[in-house]
This record gives sequence, structure tokens and C-alpha cells, in this order.
Amino acid sequence: RGALRSAGVSYVPLIAPTTTPHRVKSLLAAADSFAYCVSVTGVTGTRTSNDVDLPEYLARVREHCAENVYVAVGFGVGSAS
Repeated sequence: RGALRSAGVSYVPLIAPTTTPHRVKSLLAAADSFAYCVSVTGVTGTRTSNDVDLPEYLARVREHCAENVYVAVGFGVGSAS
């Protein structure tokens, strides 16, 4: 983290819906700007619906965030169009 900070680069953890609470806490302890929450599981472009309870998932992530760490949600690419 020190090397990133001295280079002016933020550590942005990727958190999946399947990430354990212990791992979420560990990842967010090092985050200093935002965390990227992957909102779908599986292969990009193959889903027809989202099976993740997004509000519950984000609440689970936010409970471990420092005040200055934002949460971004990525939905992936559903199709070429």
C-alpha cells in the first residue's frame, strides 16, 4: 500500500457477491478511495437476469467501509449491442 500511495495510485479492491465477510473486511481495510463491487457471478454476456440481492450485498460491503471509501457497482457487459 505504501508503494501505491507514494506513486499517487489508489488501491481499489474488487469485491464479488461470493466474497466472504472476513475477506471483505480485509480488502476494505486497505482501500483508500473506493471499492469496486462486481454485481454478477458467472461469465460476462451469458446471464439473462441478476441473481444477486443488490441492496443486501451493498449493505454488507458498506458496513466495512471507512467514511472516505466509496462503493462503485459494476454490472458487466450483457451483449455486444
